[in-house]
Amino acid sequence: MMNGTGVFYSNPEFRILFKRKLRHELIINNDRCICCEESIDKFGDHGVICKHGQGIIYKHDLVVHGISALLKTAKIKHSIEKRHIFDNNNMKPADIYINNWGDNGEALAIDIGITSVVCNSRFESAALKKLSAANSFYTHKVNKYNNYLHDNREKINGLIYLPIIFEDYGGMHKHTIKFIKRIAKLRAATINDEISISTGYCFQFLSAKLQKANAVSLLHHYSIYNNEERTS
Repeated sequence: MMNGTGVFYSNPEFRILFKRKLRHELIINNDRCICCEESIDKFGDHGVICKHGQGIIYKHDLVVHGISALLKTAKIKHSIEKRHIFDNNNMKPADIYINNWGDNGEALAIDIGITSVVCNSRFESAALKKLSAANSFYTHKVNKYNNYLHDNREKINGLIYLPIIFEDYGGMHKHTIKFIKRIAKLRAATINDEISISTGYCFQFLSAKLQKANAVSLLHHYSIYNNEERTS
């Protein structure tokens, strides 16, 4: 199945997303993850947070390339995983690097992060406060690079560091929303589209990419669905 953004879902991907959305049990009997061999829950939560197989890294990369596709449409020059931003290490705070983004020509380092509202460390707070997982992960990212940004301030010449944070159920940090709206506005000007239509498309496109990644993760961690995908 293909939605209005051009993101294609196979039949198994669509079915497993639909079941998870309705919180139907994905498996009846106890099972183990085929990637890490840990016991897995019946509702698919383990499938979206497992660090093995086509899980977190796959999801991250799919969203990175989704944002890159929107930037290309808006004719915004950028590079992916730019290296050696800092002199003293190989840390890569820029999944996407854009020159001349700020009001004074500063470059922008975009650090994509996807966090889960169902992992043990965030489940309780996510249930009590909207976007708590996204806000917590945003703060973690900023604190991680603060010292390096300060120590390399002369070389990076006012580099803007921006964590772009998504929750796996679709929630977005407020700065992520602001960034996507700016991309949508530039995209609208480039393709001669209405800003409201371009904005809706950009949010739907990235949401579809994220859910596509969730579906792939689920299919590759639950044995019954992994077999179904191969035979469909």
